[in-house]
Amino acid sequence: MRRSGRTLPRAARLALHCALLCTATVGAPALGAQDSVETVLVSVVLPGLRAQVLPGLRRGERIALPLRDVLTLVDVPATGDDSAVVRFVRPRDGAVVRLEAARGRISVGRRAGAPAPSHVLLREGVAYVDTEELGNAIGARLVVEWASLSVEIVDAESLPPVDAVRRAQRHARLLEPTHVEPVGAARPLSRDWVGGGTLDYLLQVPDSRPLGTGTYLASMGGSILGGALEGIVAGRLDGEHAQHSASWLGVWRDRRWLAQARLGDGAASGPRGTALRGIALTNAPFLRPLDYGLIPVRAAGDSTWEVESFVNGRLVRVDTLRGSRDAVPIAASYGGNVIDLVARGPGGALLRTERFLALTADEFLPAGRAEYGLSAGQCRFTVCDVAGNADFRVGLTPVLTLRAGADYQRGVGGRGVARPYGAVSWLATTTLSATAFAQSTSDASAVLRWQPSIDRAVLLERSSTARNNPFAGGPGTGAQERLNATVFLRPARWNDAVFVNGLWRGEHGDHGRATRARVALGLRSRVGQVFPYLQYDAAARPLAAPSSHYASGFAWFASPSPRWGPRWSRYWGYLSADLRDDRRGTLSATLARTLSAALRLELTATGASAAPPHFGLRVYTDLPRARIISSTQYDAVGGYQGTHQVQGAAYVDAPRRAIGAVRGPLLLRGGVGGRVFLDLDGDGVLGPDEMPLAGVSVRVGAATASTDAGGWYHVWDVLPFEPVRVELDALTLESPLWVPALAGLEVEPTPNSVRRVDLPVLSGGIVEGVVQRRVDADSTVPVPAFALTLSATDGGRRHRVTTFSDGGFVIFGLAPGSYRVEAATAPWVVHTPATIEVRRLPDGDRVRGLRVFVSVLADP
Repeated sequence: MRRSGRTLPRAARLALHCALLCTATVGAPALGAQDSVETVLVSVVLPGLRAQVLPGLRRGERIALPLRDVLTLVDVPATGDDSAVVRFVRPRDGAVVRLEAARGRISVGRRAGAPAPSHVLLREGVAYVDTEELGNAIGARLVVEWASLSVEIVDAESLPPVDAVRRAQRHARLLEPTHVEPVGAARPLSRDWVGGGTLDYLLQVPDSRPLGTGTYLASMGGSILGGALEGIVAGRLDGEHAQHSASWLGVWRDRRWLAQARLGDGAASGPRGTALRGIALTNAPFLRPLDYGLIPVRAAGDSTWEVESFVNGRLVRVDTLRGSRDAVPIAASYGGNVIDLVARGPGGALLRTERFLALTADEFLPAGRAEYGLSAGQCRFTVCDVAGNADFRVGLTPVLTLRAGADYQRGVGGRGVARPYGAVSWLATTTLSATAFAQSTSDASAVLRWQPSIDRAVLLERSSTARNNPFAGGPGTGAQERLNATVFLRPARWNDAVFVNGLWRGEHGDHGRATRARVALGLRSRVGQVFPYLQYDAAARPLAAPSSHYASGFAWFASPSPRWGPRWSRYWGYLSADLRDDRRGTLSATLARTLSAALRLELTATGASAAPPHFGLRVYTDLPRARIISSTQYDAVGGYQGTHQVQGAAYVDAPRRAIGAVRGPLLLRGGVGGRVFLDLDGDGVLGPDEMPLAGVSVRVGAATASTDAGGWYHVWDVLPFEPVRVELDALTLESPLWVPALAGLEVEPTPNSVRRVDLPVLSGGIVEGVVQRRVDADSTVPVPAFALTLSATDGGRRHRVTTFSDGGFVIFGLAPGSYRVEAATAPWVVHTPATIEVRRLPDGDRVRGLRVFVSVLADP
């Protein structure tokens, strides 16, 4: 100790130390004169994680620990001075703890407490708190072990170090890749010369003059060279107003420069999609993958933060950010991405951030992806004669996509005109995106979308069309500008049926001005959903007086609910009402009843101002092979009118060599069908002595079908050209020894056809044994809870089993073949046997009494 730059004499220093010791042990304000306080060294332990030796004050059978050191040990930050006020947040419930050591007071949240005088001590500017009070303050329990003079912190799940360990375990479990059974075989698209055949039909006839005023629609499909052949014929039954169209669509998934080609009737490439009869080529995929790519998402934090990233409720990654400029790369998908970021900072600080990212395929392409489109042909349903398009899009970065191209049109008897266009789509942030489009002397549009979450969204859209725009209907069209604004707000996430939707639309041009403003609400009641609205319209047309009016109304929808009881739970209803400021309005009510799975009735009544009421009855009948809808209407002016509609589909079932019928539709869809049988000789072909299997479930993608008495299964409505997984449900097989010959089969369905896929079932085997470990040369002991893996030597199936308490194990459903015996976890290894053989027997093979000897790598 120094004073005025000089060292105190030795006697003075000794006297000063004695005075300080007497003051600390006798003169402390929290202690009485008779109290005896002893300074001891205590080992404070957070079991399995941390330990530190701290000075403590012992008084009888109680110990007080330095508050600051304990908070540092458990990563709880604190502010303030020990001699005045210390504040920190209890991790368990977020309560603010306030300690005034000089006054011997501790308050938790709004509850103020005054511990016993000996429980809070202030010595040499350091605050000491009794273990019982300290445990309550930090949200844990402190247990004193007098034999070892240690304090163990237990029930500490909320403390940051323990919570970090539990989070790491949860991360490892949630981020573990999902195990998918390998595909046993793959069958690419079959490109036969001619195949398949489907027919979708729709026939509608009225009660009066059914043959004269009835209409029909027939859609025929087939397969040529693996492509989809389509033909549509529609018209009246008396032969008038007949229309037809035909096209061929080819798809090549593995080609980089040409993925689709269409010949015949279809839509032109480019942003307009004009109806053409000609040719269209593109390298855009027939089915675009959902995976988009990595999008950088900003996360809060100005120091080291651990960030958990959840996308649509699923944990996708855990990152450690070093500063506020860091961003988390999120693997986004097309569609809506609900991104939740949970950031944990120093001392257990917690910050939650929500983002909503919306990606559409017509606006954004992944970085580095380039797509083109070419089309040319004769115009359909428009005034032009010939039209063409050349379109190109490229994703420059994950957040920027550019588009350029040109449209060409030639009028009937006129000259052609080509107008270039360009577009840009920019993802400014995860919540803000903008798209702009402009075409030379034609039209322009811009869209600004702000959507920070699924509960809030704002959309602004502006568009303009030039006068006499050839792409807007031909010469003589007027100029027009339009501005739309839409706002959506859901006040409470937990109640998704309550929302506010606002719309404002204004347009002006050569045909006048028009304005519309509308506010709609969504409310939930005990008897259904209610949607009230208020709307204002104003218009000013040339050579006409300006007009404006207000309208209000509501819609009420009640869906069936089990709470209504067995009688009323089959009813549902709809009620709507509209009223204008000129006292004109409409009222409509619908009541429906489900009689059975195939029959439903709907009764409708509609009334309007200055018009007679209108009543209707509609009957829906869903038969296995057709759908019939019968409608009857009545009003005082027109009387009774009835209309009947029949819809269905027929197809060529090539595997069965028959014609099948379903409700449909089937056009541009694929089918998968075949037989399931017990393959005794293992050749994959149903022989005369082999048995078809009935009642077996077969999964084709997301659809499921069961085999009939002949072992046949059939699934329609499968997307063609894209691989789909076909597999058996082994639990539906009669014998536990039976096993599918293939763990999974990947098939590309042919459009408008039934792709035959037979699924053989093998008579497998069962393996019973015990896992043992050698103690010495003459004795062994069983190994319970041991993870054993049997892997097919040909790289096929893997079977994993855990031994019982006596070391025994049983594996069912092993396909015939050779298997390697391996330990599933390190450091265990299998010595003998290295492989086993399951024989192909009609009644299945049984391998019994198998003894598997294992050891740890460190064992001799």
